[in-house]
Amino acid sequence: RPLRPGTVCVDCLVERMAQSSPAFRLYEDGDRVLISRGEAQHAAGKSAPVSAPGGWLTIDRRTGHGRVGDDDSVRPSVHSKGRDVYGLIGVVHLLSGPYLMLISQASHVGRLLKHHAWRVDAVELVPLVPANRAALSAQQAADEDRYCGMLINVYASRSFFFCVDGWDMTKHVRCLNSREPVKPADSFYWNRQHAQQLGIAEEWKWAVPLVRGFLSMSHVELNNTPITYVVLSRQSRYRAGTRFNR
Repeated sequence: RPLRPGTVCVDCLVERMAQSSPAFRLYEDGDRVLISRGEAQHAAGKSAPVSAPGGWLTIDRRTGHGRVGDDDSVRPSVHSKGRDVYGLIGVVHLLSGPYLMLISQASHVGRLLKHHAWRVDAVELVPLVPANRAALSAQQAADEDRYCGMLINVYASRSFFFCVDGWDMTKHVRCLNSREPVKPADSFYWNRQHAQQLGIAEEWKWAVPLVRGFLSMSHVELNNTPITYVVLSRQSRYRAGTRFNR
């Protein structure tokens, strides 16, 4: 039904917010990094969050290992500043130590039922022990820069897709009806090795499973009935040949 002039469509506002709002918030707090899912809650007059609806993932800067919790000891300090990220890929260990791999930019592809699909556009590597860089030789520093560039180029190739609100793209679409969290399908879980470096159980609840391939959504109307066409072609990580890039 058409809206009257000056009225606001609540569903439209919710849809726009879902298309533009990153799902994670990251805090760098001394010798640890904290990540919350969704918007953390702040007390009146306080800059640091006091709680997060989905709990906290705390990552030790020295090891890159994480732990999940929601008690006072894992919350950010009052001096820590947070920033939004679209997703966590995992941890990679290079010459100077562990790096945290983040999805810094992503494009909204479309919505299937109530689930929003995203494409990875840019990736950021955050050194967890930046002081170790000074101990590298000139050749080692150059090699590490090259390794970082290779990782960024691969994940930012605009061929990786993900969802953070319940659609596991590594599984068949019928799994959308499952109420229990299911382990991602190994064949299409491209960042599995990096995610498991977090050292936590069920790491896919924090590191978003990435699929590589092609995803397109089109919304049409047939006989006054809205229809959504979804084409998702996934490449197995066990068949990562150059033929995909032709």
